[in-house]
Amino acid sequence: MSKLQKIKVVFWIIFFFLFISILVTPFIIRDENKLLFSEEATETALLLVELTLLFLISRYYSREVDKKEAEAFWLNSKLKDKEKELLSALEHLGKVNVQISMIRELYEKMEVPTTKSRLRQIINETLSIIKSVTQEDQVWLRIIDIDSGRTLKEQQVGDSPIDSADLKKLSNKKLIRLFKKKEKGKVGSYHIFYSEGDNFSVKAFIMVPDKKASLNQGAERNFLKAVANECEIIFLLFTSQYYKHYPNNKK
Repeated sequence: MSKLQKIKVVFWIIFFFLFISILVTPFIIRDENKLLFSEEATETALLLVELTLLFLISRYYSREVDKKEAEAFWLNSKLKDKEKELLSALEHLGKVNVQISMIRELYEKMEVPTTKSRLRQIINETLSIIKSVTQEDQVWLRIIDIDSGRTLKEQQVGDSPIDSADLKKLSNKKLIRLFKKKEKGKVGSYHIFYSEGDNFSVKAFIMVPDKKASLNQGAERNFLKAVANECEIIFLLFTSQYYKHYPNNKK
């Protein structure tokens, strides 16, 4: 359950009890309860406190919702910018034996997924494109929370599974160190391409085997960086429940 969902549950629980409290306050305050003030004054004071609490809680919840919606709006803007970068990178890949127009069409139609299965499908299509462009046997995506070091999403497209020795070399700690030092990535026999934004702790890492010299060329490197940025933003939007308020998610 996300932080905002927890706040929503707590809000409605407190709202319910305050509402009940407001309703029963006139019945539980009686002169015979030996009140310091008159029954009317005590009842008015309690109702004022209860209504103030209700207002403050509602205001806090509203601020949290506004913050999430603003974050989703910013992410949607970034998504559009990164897709433009991706298409720009594709313009320089004419030398690769891939139908660039088909790749462009795929990204122009890409939407933010609303289900886990659709997210997996989009990532699979994206990794398949990378596999075709680089002409490698294997492409691997890992999305990491760089604050906790936890893997949030991992997916592979290839003709064979990742070797266990490579898995040990490609540890989250090494990938995070590459990102923090802003180094050109290479771990073991894999080239590493990571999303470059500093606004969020979630980062996407694309790993491609070091079997083709072409990966050292600028056009493909820019393309893979652009894809990593795209994967990061799509994952962030998928995990946010507020992106759906904006109608322009589809290109």
